[in-house]
Amino acid sequence: MGSLDAALAAHLLRLREAHAEDTALFIVSDHGIHYGTYYDGGEAGKQEHSLPLFYALLPRSLLAHQPQLEATLCANTQRLISPFDLHATLLHFLSHPKPPRVPDWGFAPFRVRPRSLFTPIPHSRTCEDAGIPQAICPCTSG
Repeated sequence: MGSLDAALAAHLLRLREAHAEDTALFIVSDHGIHYGTYYDGGEAGKQEHSLPLFYALLPRSLLAHQPQLEATLCANTQRLISPFDLHATLLHFLSHPKPPRVPDWGFAPFRVRPRSLFTPIPHSRTCEDAGIPQAICPCTSG
């Protein structure tokens, strides 16, 4: 993994150097580690499994011209989000500065209320608020 991380970092730096002002890059995973000694041996593995990787690299010029957007994104790094929020964010990125048109998720077996990360996510947001089923909520243990 160490060499993969170094190679990925080098690649991202090359992308940033070549395309910094006209490219947004989103790096996501579907889940964290979900097998092996680390996962089976303690709570940290299970917690990591429910908190997948998500990085967003946005053009510096976009953030410089919209300091409130940068402040909102920074605050949201410590908020509970779901894959539905990522979907709303990608839609918002395409329609920015207009709000996104998110689909109706009424057919889902649980209540889905996606929010774009370009808007403030409440600090007190719960899994229920985010549309995360209790069985996979990272806020509860066990």
